[in-house]
Amino acid sequence: MSNHSDDASSDRGHAGGRRFIFISDETFDFVRKPVGDDKITGAQIAELAGKHPHEDYVILHRLPSGELEAKRPNEPTKLADDDQQFFVIKSDGTSNDLLRRRPLHGMAAPQPDG
Repeated sequence: MSNHSDDASSDRGHAGGRRFIFISDETFDFVRKPVGDDKITGAQIAELAGKHPHEDYVILHRLPSGELEAKRPNEPTKLADDDQQFFVIKSDGTSNDLLRRRPLHGMAAPQPDG
């Protein structure tokens, strides 16, 4: 597993009704953050990471398979456990609009114009 800046082993599960997620940027240095519910949106993840405005960032969810899935700002994600990892990465502006509109998995190949 990736480097975590906090020991989650002592606080797994719904401690006081809370969940925890791990958030990183492109450095892979994860920070453990408490979440008040078992669902969270991309905008809430950016807020927890202190990234503003959230439209300038791409939110990626690392799935158990290791694949990354883009999250839209208003898209809720169910937190199945306290090991969910998210990346909040500054967008260069070119791919962010595409990622906000379509999930990475199952994305169809672009079709030529004409």
